Amino acid sequence: MTEPGFVQGSISVIGFDDHIEIHTRSDTTVAETCQVLDRLVDWPLLPRLWVLDDHLKLSGDEMASVGKYARQQNLPIRAALVARSDLAYGLARLHLVYRADDEERFSLHRSYDDALEWIKRVAA
Repeated sequence: MTEPGFVQGSISVIGFDDHIEIHTRSDTTVAETCQVLDRLVDWPLLPRLWVLDDHLKLSGDEMASVGKYARQQNLPIRAALVARSDLAYGLARLHLVYRADDEERFSLHRSYDDALEWIKRVAA
């Protein structure tokens, strides 16, 4: 494991040898998400796998603001988002609008397995 991981409010982060996983809960806030993004700047530049809670309570505007914030960091990483529910999927699409500058580096998936496969395929 590259890093032992950490918990920031309602977000759990786990480092693996080939990727970093970030798991949200329904009560995740924009502030917590931005704090996690800030903490991950110092981590290895491994692909990121974000698993969004099925009942995520962020608004569309809040999700878009997270996308804008992440884009400002301009890290050369690949990231996959997992959004199983229609709600989480729609919110994730709003986030990706602000990451559309490089579609090859960002993807959205309905299943964890598909996202992990994409992360591993593009990392190779």
